Amino acid sequence: MRVCFTLFLSTVLLIQFCLCVSFEEDVEKERKPDLVPHIVGQPGIGCSQYEEWKPCGACDRACGQSPVICPKKCRKGECGCIKDYRRAFPGGPCRHFLQCSDILNPGQPLKCSRYVPCPYGRYCTNAGFCQKYWIWTEPLDEPDFGDD
Repeated sequence: MRVCFTLFLSTVLLIQFCLCVSFEEDVEKERKPDLVPHIVGQPGIGCSQYEEWKPCGACDRACGQSPVICPKKCRKGECGCIKDYRRAFPGGPCRHFLQCSDILNPGQPLKCSRYVPCPYGRYCTNAGFCQKYWIWTEPLDEPDFGDD
């Protein structure tokens, strides 16, 4: 079981302290967790998009993978996927679990919603599926204005 305390120093910077405990060993502190500052909400600084700081280590599941059995002891803190997100592949980016079908079954429609965005280069249709943007790659003919 993890017991966490969050100290907000400003609207952007927070420090989170966690204590991992086990009921099998008389609720004792198993490891002193790392005190790591984490910048929130800015991909590229701190954790990536759809990730958050996990002070006792991440235990991320990848698309198509069985549920992961996490160790009881705290490990080194690291970034992990936020709730309802999974790794596209082990070590890969986090994607919403509804979007795992696109990875496991290429060519199948990718589901999306107001709360589950499409990946870059796609938009969410009214039917709830991601559609690729059409990009015109051929040059357009010059219009004929009849000024000969």
